[in-house]
Amino acid sequence: ITPVHTAVDGMKVNQDITAPSANGGQFAQQPKVNAVDEFGNICTSDNGTIITASKKDSGTWNLTGTTTATVSAGVATFTDLGATNQAQVDNAQLAFNSGSLTEITSTAVTLPAPQGAYTVAATAATTEPTAGTGNTITLTVKDKLGNTDTNYDGNKSVTITGYEAAPDTTYGSFGGTTLEADGSTDVTVTFTDGVGTADLILNKADVQTIGLSISGINTPATNTLNITPVHTAVDGMKVNQDITAPSANGGQFAQQPKVNAVDEFGNICTSDNGTIIIASKKDSGTWNLTGTTTATVSAGVATFTDLGATNQAQVDNAQLAFNSGSLTEITSTAVTLPERKIYYYSGGGGSDDSLSTTTTDQSSDVSVIVDGKIQYAGSAITSTVSGQTVTKIS
Repeated sequence: ITPVHTAVDGMKVNQDITAPSANGGQFAQQPKVNAVDEFGNICTSDNGTIITASKKDSGTWNLTGTTTATVSAGVATFTDLGATNQAQVDNAQLAFNSGSLTEITSTAVTLPAPQGAYTVAATAATTEPTAGTGNTITLTVKDKLGNTDTNYDGNKSVTITGYEAAPDTTYGSFGGTTLEADGSTDVTVTFTDGVGTADLILNKADVQTIGLSISGINTPATNTLNITPVHTAVDGMKVNQDITAPSANGGQFAQQPKVNAVDEFGNICTSDNGTIIIASKKDSGTWNLTGTTTATVSAGVATFTDLGATNQAQVDNAQLAFNSGSLTEITSTAVTLPERKIYYYSGGGGSDDSLSTTTTDQSSDVSVIVDGKIQYAGSAITSTVSGQTVTKIS
């Protein structure tokens, strides 16, 4: 004898849910619900009853997936139900309903919290700090959903990169630790409720792309920070372009000097448009400095344009000094000033100073060329005085 089920009179969970393996995922085991008669027999001839799944508990989470399933041979099978939640939820539970049938519920499960320590973001108090002064960097560790991971606490190792050396070869510091010359420095930063801060000091007055990375984070690197420190007050001078010797006696220096107004780290003070720098003769040689000996700084640079030297004989180690108020004096390189050249040649005149032969015939017509210019044309008489040949121009 094989009795046949009666009409659908209720529902019964055939296969219960299990918690998602990760936050935001589907239930690891999907529910199946039987349509049953008054005796609990599965109504195998039922192929049309629609059963709806819904969130039963009062926890903070959302049910995802296809929430309705149609009975087939007495069983309604759900395939993609899941949950989204911002924090761990205990006792999450489903309800199943169908028309006037009595509601039934699933087992209660725990929905996992979002994966913590997933990413980290960096912000700077300012992108244009003064060189050599503190700039607070804030690091915020986030969970997989992008929320601050309030469970992230303690001392953590943070690596900083992208900083550059100032002209004086110093870098600065991060969190009180001197930045290392190899371009990467590890610093300990204390985090509370997912947030850590440390002062960054950069000495170079130029844009630097700072990278930060925290050990143990799923995605350890932060966004980069473009920070452009601004120079401090004028604290000194530095030769930008040095002099080279005049090409001829009495001329200007072949390369004119340029002098930077710099701060304590050697950065050019580009906002300085008024400091006056004075050039003067530094060495003890016998020569005179000519030209305009003062230059006004413009955008941090003082440019001299017509400095030169006059001297009778060759001068070795001629050198310039540069001064401005109370700033420490600086000096140029040392150069050799050429001697004054006088050429005599026969022929009654001319302009080719490449000739340098001295006549030995009495009463010869000669020209006298001093530094490339004809100074006198006349005759020469040569005689011997104390064993030396002397040419007298008359």
